[in-house]
Amino acid sequence: MPAEAAGRRAGPSVTVVVPTYREVESIPHLVERLGAVREGAGLDLELLLMDDQSRDGSEELVRALGLPWVRMVVREKDRGLSQAVLDGMR
Repeated sequence: MPAEAAGRRAGPSVTVVVPTYREVESIPHLVERLGAVREGAGLDLELLLMDDQSRDGSEELVRALGLPWVRMVVREKDRGLSQAVLDGMR
């Protein structure tokens, strides 16, 4: 059953979940490369960054990018890499 028929909002066709911690220098490169793939392949792609409370300006950078297809979730507790991926898939 399509998401709309089930009463849910249709989301992006692809969500890329990336755990982050102190990655302010890497995020622009990741966004640039995924943006090129998104455009080139015509994908409805979303980048979901799961951050473990970085204090390096990562959250501010993502906000300043202003790209609706790039989101960051700042997790309250550092629960590790594997849990960040699992949380992002929920």
